[in-house]
Amino acid sequence: MAAGSARQMMSDSMANEQWKLFTELDLHGEAEQIQLAGFLNSLVHAFDRRTERSLIYQLEGLDGDEDEKEGSVGGLERPSAEKVTPCPAPKALEFGPLPKGPISPATATAIIDVYRRGGRLSAKAVKKVLRDVYKVLKVAANVVQVATPFEPPGRVHIVGDLHGQLTDLLHIFDDAGLPSPQNKFIFNGDFVDRGPCSTEIVVILFASYLAWPQCVYLNRGNHEDVAICSQPAPPNGCGGFARECKTKYDDLCFSMVVEVFRYLPIVHILDGQVMVVHGGLFGKRGVKLEDIARLDRLDYSPVPAPEPEPCTSEEARAQELKQMMRDCLWSDPKSEDGVEFNSVRRQGQLFGPDVTADFLRENNLLMIVRSHECVKLGFDQPFEASPHLLATVFSASGYSGSNNLGAYMSFSHGVSRGARYCVVGEGRWREAAADIHPSRQPPSPRGPQTRVDGMPDGDAPGPESTGTGLLSGRALLYFTVHDYTMSETVDSLEMANKTSLRTIVLRHRKRLQDAFGSADPDGSGRVSALVWDQVLSSVTNLVISWRSLLPLLADDWDAGDDAEGGGGGGGS
Repeated sequence: MAAGSARQMMSDSMANEQWKLFTELDLHGEAEQIQLAGFLNSLVHAFDRRTERSLIYQLEGLDGDEDEKEGSVGGLERPSAEKVTPCPAPKALEFGPLPKGPISPATATAIIDVYRRGGRLSAKAVKKVLRDVYKVLKVAANVVQVATPFEPPGRVHIVGDLHGQLTDLLHIFDDAGLPSPQNKFIFNGDFVDRGPCSTEIVVILFASYLAWPQCVYLNRGNHEDVAICSQPAPPNGCGGFARECKTKYDDLCFSMVVEVFRYLPIVHILDGQVMVVHGGLFGKRGVKLEDIARLDRLDYSPVPAPEPEPCTSEEARAQELKQMMRDCLWSDPKSEDGVEFNSVRRQGQLFGPDVTADFLRENNLLMIVRSHECVKLGFDQPFEASPHLLATVFSASGYSGSNNLGAYMSFSHGVSRGARYCVVGEGRWREAAADIHPSRQPPSPRGPQTRVDGMPDGDAPGPESTGTGLLSGRALLYFTVHDYTMSETVDSLEMANKTSLRTIVLRHRKRLQDAFGSADPDGSGRVSALVWDQVLSSVTNLVISWRSLLPLLADDWDAGDDAEGGGGGGGS
């Protein structure tokens, strides 16, 4: 093998290891969020009914005072992990008040342009958007049907996690165009946290939802929850929206936003074929869309409140439905068959291709599109043997310094519009492939020209075909993936990982010092690499190969003496 090829393979291997570490650190952060969410959720439940009624009055506009005083609601602000002081922008940068009446496309476009130029919507304008969207969302269904336009160039775009990264949202609108009856959007949750512009994204999406009804659709993500988005921003947490919103506006604005979050739909169904959900599937088999439609989405918390054992079938069913909603927002796919509790995130499920295929079959669907996970190329099909069953789309490029691509998906009824993939069910794909290429075996699902059904561009039937079996009576649906990067991050993924790891170590510094002291009774200031690994795994509850990270974290590590090569005490 040539030296250049060997170096490239080694570089690729190191990059893959760093990406794997980044993913593990990201999931660990989410697991810590769940722990803190339990505490914050108990504070939310302590919110008295008088305060809640006051907040609803603000959203309904029933108090007759649209120029309400800035500050908390009813004298009690929403619980948050940190106290902040509003810091309004200069008036010269403000846009507002908005025209009276419904939000129009012209107004929504003006809001987008203001944020593009670095401006700011006035507090009064933001609260008008929140009041208007609340009144629409409170009557929305849990499961919303979406139709792809047949007339060219009709498309439906599915956008994954944005996490406060305004440049990614603006790029998507520039690339795909603004919403219209021929150009629809489904935003699949996690609009907020981590990035610096969560407030702007929320306002743009809510204004667009109002300005272009039946053209913009919003799903709830796991971060659209007061107990999650009230937590600190990175590197000290995985939240940040509460601090950002209260700094840019006030406590009332934040409280109104998180109340609106509670009314966001959970699932969208595209053309009766594709289910769009933020997280994934369920620990219980046999779940139907009708079950999701019956969920009480207002009675949700990321961490189950302590409840007695159910005494009746009705009580058991109520607890089951609550967990189903958590699964919708928190679950992840796994490559192996079966389903198990998602112990990495500490909420939701890990579900395999067999569970996915069964759910699709029982609900007469063909495919699931979900988000929730940062994937390297912005788009991933995690089931190697059955790539057509499920796709992950993630739209925040350069997420947390990872240098990943962002992506969005565009669905249409015509292959002539540049679509690369065809949505075809398991039973239909072999029949379709045999009709066109009887002798050809399915290519590798990771090939650059691979479609979801295994058919390269130009081989699939035209849009007028409806097929048989699962596709009987349905027009074929195609999609293409658009990837991009808007990140200006100069740090390497290794540096981002190093920052995250050192933050975790510092967060547990006292316990680590005590544990290393116990492991070093002679006070030498050094422990073996094996002990170093065991102590860090035990104290941080992050089970990774700490030993392999010695060169990254322990500046005085002696690579030539593995038995003594480790950080001493809590200084690692």
